[in-house]
Amino acid sequence: MSVVTIVVLLSLTSWALSSCPDCEKGPIASTPICDPSFSGVETLQQRYQLANVLNPFDRATTVLERLNLTEKVALMGHASPGVPRLGLHGVASGHGVKFASSGDFSHATSFPQPILLGATVDDDLIRQISTVISTEARAFSNADRAGLDLWTPNINPFEDPRWGRSQETPGEDPFHISSYVRALVAGLEGDRLSGYKRVITTCMHFAAYDPRNGTALHATASTQRSLSRTWWNANVGAVLCSYNAVNGVPTCASDYLLNAVLRGHWAWASDQHCLIGDCGAVENVFKPHQYAKTPEEAVAWSLNAGTDLDCGHHYQKYLASAYEKGMFGEATLDRALARQFSLLFRVGYFDHVRNQALRALGGKDVNTPKAQELALRAVVEGITLLKNNGVLPLSLGGKSIALIGSYAGTAPYLRSPLEAARNFNITVHYAKGISGKLNSVAEAPKAVNQAVAKSDVIILVSGINNGIEGEEKDRTDIAWSKAQLALIARLSSGGKPLIVVQMDGGPEILNILTGHSAPAGRLPVTQYPAAYVQQLPMTDMSLRPSGSSPGRTYKWYTGTPVFEFGLHYTNFTAHIPPEALLPSYSIPTLGTGCRVASGVRFYDRCAFARIPITIHNTGTTLSDYVLLGFLSSDLGLQPQPRRALVAHKRLRLGSLARVDGEGNTVLWLGEYVVSVDMGALWEGRAAYLDRYSALCSGLRSWL
Repeated sequence: MSVVTIVVLLSLTSWALSSCPDCEKGPIASTPICDPSFSGVETLQQRYQLANVLNPFDRATTVLERLNLTEKVALMGHASPGVPRLGLHGVASGHGVKFASSGDFSHATSFPQPILLGATVDDDLIRQISTVISTEARAFSNADRAGLDLWTPNINPFEDPRWGRSQETPGEDPFHISSYVRALVAGLEGDRLSGYKRVITTCMHFAAYDPRNGTALHATASTQRSLSRTWWNANVGAVLCSYNAVNGVPTCASDYLLNAVLRGHWAWASDQHCLIGDCGAVENVFKPHQYAKTPEEAVAWSLNAGTDLDCGHHYQKYLASAYEKGMFGEATLDRALARQFSLLFRVGYFDHVRNQALRALGGKDVNTPKAQELALRAVVEGITLLKNNGVLPLSLGGKSIALIGSYAGTAPYLRSPLEAARNFNITVHYAKGISGKLNSVAEAPKAVNQAVAKSDVIILVSGINNGIEGEEKDRTDIAWSKAQLALIARLSSGGKPLIVVQMDGGPEILNILTGHSAPAGRLPVTQYPAAYVQQLPMTDMSLRPSGSSPGRTYKWYTGTPVFEFGLHYTNFTAHIPPEALLPSYSIPTLGTGCRVASGVRFYDRCAFARIPITIHNTGTTLSDYVLLGFLSSDLGLQPQPRRALVAHKRLRLGSLARVDGEGNTVLWLGEYVVSVDMGALWEGRAAYLDRYSALCSGLRSWL
């Protein structure tokens, strides 16, 4: 697992606010696009109370009334020329942020990657982090150095250890991911009634996206049951449809997934939501998927299915000819553009700066001391102890250490484990070690042996990097290199205490190792043995065990994980009062408090019951404790998960439910085991929380 790496700001579309349209003297100044009644109104809640004020979608339609067909088509790609005659700037795109070479905007706060943030299991922390990210994104945007459409988070579950993009996700459990995403989006976009959106969040990738291995032809075989339980909805500003096909239909051209499921069944139906095709995904509908016979069919089917913007040039090249052939109407094109422009209105693109506090953010608001403290806290909370034979925490009085490894990162303040160890006034013998790509231990420098010979304790900081896994670079095996494993074996054979650290956490690594901080992170992914990858292909996305497959994730895996969820420097006991688990509950009554969106009541997210659990630290080391509540039962369609995470703060109805063969979410009659470190029983009566069978008559063809 990549325990600590950097970087969180991912932006695509450069809607930088420093180059907003001129709504005072420009060509659109006197139009409803720059509606003057918005001036001086502080919040969206106040705005919508004004009967004469247009909402963002209506304001967006006033833009379209002034565009001809050629101009509209030109706006449908990730890079467009704009409309100069109306003073509308073009849109440019580029991954990441345009940093300055020095001074202000030469760096941003560096937080751990999502995989470590997932290990914190701390939603309050995630919201604070994402608020810092959106604040700094606004500051960069005001300086014309970043866009406000952030292509984050990656909400795909980490279900195959070979997946190159696994470090972009918070883990493998759907409940954990959905909880993480809610907290992240809340900080990134802000309170919907508190004013302008801070940024536009784009959840990716919808749907059933996992290993690509460099090919856009990947066609996922996924049952309705898997889609129902894993690819949950996220009510964010934008969603990215993926390169892959699901059950034979490319995602960005799938009327079923985009309209029936996402916009319909999951009620992500606002006209102020925009659906974006991942880079090249619309083109892939034609080639290499060969789902459409012509490029015109590919763009028309994608647009009709609800893909509003193409990260690519296929829309701009072929929409005009597809329109001439009658493959879609101009109203469909207008719908897509209105959704795009609605997002611009929501971030204040057309409104005066004097009414937007976010427009005043600058260099002083980037990488502040409080943000640095938050980044440090994230590292502390996420570091996970996997194995300890009594070596940790270290007592280094009068001892020397051999610090071996080549891992470090680029950050505004680079504090490596080497620097941290020296700051502890410890005698350090450093050797660079070997890289993750080498296959021969003979390539290790002699300095390693010399450092080990002089030292009392050995700390090896190692792991893998983006040369081994990343986007379009899935792994074929999940073991460390032969040279790394041979080096570990050699270092462990000498009788000296050996600590292996995956990746680099700088000062906090040493704080953890020496007991100044206590590890309490929870491993968010299953640690499989190296032979696991020989038991099932990457393209089989089935989670349940079958044939030679031992199953995926902690819920289904029938083997023995190399490591469980994480250890501590102390012992804890947990107690659940038996009487807390025996009351009866009325599902309809509980449902009255559920969130309703577009007339849909989301029963699976209803709060269920508060369970009092007493946790005692029975040791002598001060330590945090992340409580994971699990549920297990044998009810419903077999097989069922061995156990499932249902809460780390509050139990929710959807966690108790099971999905049947048709994708319906059912709370089955029978007994349920609720456990932390002990078992107890619940009994209930079957109740349908979510019916997929009413969605479309051809549903069974998806099973």
